[in-house]
Amino acid sequence: MALYIRDSINYKRLIDLPDDNIELISIQVSKPKTKPFIVCTWYRPPGSTTELMNRLEDVLQKLDTYHMEVDIIGDLNCNVGATSPGCSTQKLLDLCVSYRYRQLSDQPTRITQLTSSIIDLFLTNHPWNFSDSGDTDIGISDHCLVYAIRQICIPKSNPKTVTSRCFKNFIPDSFRTDLSMVP
Repeated sequence: MALYIRDSINYKRLIDLPDDNIELISIQVSKPKTKPFIVCTWYRPPGSTTELMNRLEDVLQKLDTYHMEVDIIGDLNCNVGATSPGCSTQKLLDLCVSYRYRQLSDQPTRITQLTSSIIDLFLTNHPWNFSDSGDTDIGISDHCLVYAIRQICIPKSNPKTVTSRCFKNFIPDSFRTDLSMVP
């Protein structure tokens, strides 16, 4: 499990969230003039027991105490697009309802010759903070790259005053005559 963070982003690692049995990295991001938010990456191995979902529920309870935006990104190996979800997927969907998380993309993220599924997820409890989201094929895997574009407040520049004249009633011949009379 890894998390890439640009040098210019102010963050701190939340060390009280993960436990030894869940592959989760959590950070709190602080941007100027915006509320801080939490980003978590999580990998759930395929074939994991529903006990791992209970551990996720413990993490979601801890995250809920922060009272801020939380974004969870990762390969959860739960096909949220399945017509009849499995036990772990149903538990994940129930947790999303309970904690008010929403999956941002409904497009397949793992595509093989025979199947397609939505297992690479971007879950957030503040979906209105994102202007766009989706996934794109990167060509090196049967998994797509999941992305979301978050709206961050951009400081406004000072207003610029422009003075202009209305030329609606402009008569070019009268203007030329006036100019020719100027000493």
